[in-house]
Amino acid sequence: MERPCDAESVVIEYIPGREKVPLLQIHGGADATIAYDGGPRRDECLPSIPHDVRTWAGLNNISATSNVSEPLTDNATGYQFGDGEEEGLVTHVYAGDEVGHSWPATIGNPDNGRNGDGPASFNASSVILEFFGEWYGRAQNDTETEYLEC
Repeated sequence: MERPCDAESVVIEYIPGREKVPLLQIHGGADATIAYDGGPRRDECLPSIPHDVRTWAGLNNISATSNVSEPLTDNATGYQFGDGEEEGLVTHVYAGDEVGHSWPATIGNPDNGRNGDGPASFNASSVILEFFGEWYGRAQNDTETEYLEC
């Protein structure tokens, strides 16, 4: 007998090793491997991506409601959680309805070629470098961080 799976309320048991753990989640709507809406997979109940992101915001003691959403492109949207200096501590990028379980890039790559999707409307590498520069560069020193252009 299968257990019921509610992807919007499944208990997520994360135990962060410290307070204020930056999280960047990039996910596409056409991912058939780890569905954006969650659900049953390999005898487990996976959370929806929004539920997962809200849980991380709660673990970081910031609002579980995105206070900033902005289009990255016509197809991709960034959602930032947190206020003031913590704005963006938890960030979710919805890569678009057509992006599957592939590395988002504006040029074709072996990943999206293999998965039959892409190219995406943005480059995940640039988003990741900016995020890590912001959160992990800040942890190293409190000076402004220069970002790499990709």
